[in-house]
Amino acid sequence: LERGYDKSGYLTELTSKLGTTYAEIQKTVQVQQAVDCFDLAEIVGDHVRTLEAVKELLLVRTKAFQAVQNAEETLYNKESAKQRAESEAKFDRIPKLDYEINEWRKNVEKNKESFVALSKVIKREISVYEIKRTVRLKASIKSYLEQLAAHHMKMAEIWKDYLNDNKLL
Repeated sequence: LERGYDKSGYLTELTSKLGTTYAEIQKTVQVQQAVDCFDLAEIVGDHVRTLEAVKELLLVRTKAFQAVQNAEETLYNKESAKQRAESEAKFDRIPKLDYEINEWRKNVEKNKESFVALSKVIKREISVYEIKRTVRLKASIKSYLEQLAAHHMKMAEIWKDYLNDNKLL
């Protein structure tokens, strides 16, 4: 406003204070936006890192299962070779094949036990992760809401100061 039209300076002062209030609000909003972005990035980053760890655990479990399948396949092949040797009357090979079959049976059982134990551990770890994730997520949401309430209180304080200053004019 030009000074010529506002002889008392009331509107000029009011406009100046409104501009200052608007600038304070803009700064507060920008700070809040940066905090929101950072908090969201942290929460998403935590979940991605945790999911990567779970993925690695499941990959180890998959490898253990493949070891069980490979051992069972080898055992089946050895048993088939023994049956062929018996049907072809190659009795000199049978004791060696019996020994190998017994070793592969032990290997299959050991791999199965390892797979079951690993599966139990992974299941337990995932359930612990779920509990911890829930607790962390609640804490993150609570912290965010408290911070957001503080932001809104600051915005209200800025407007309150503006209105109080205008009452003095």
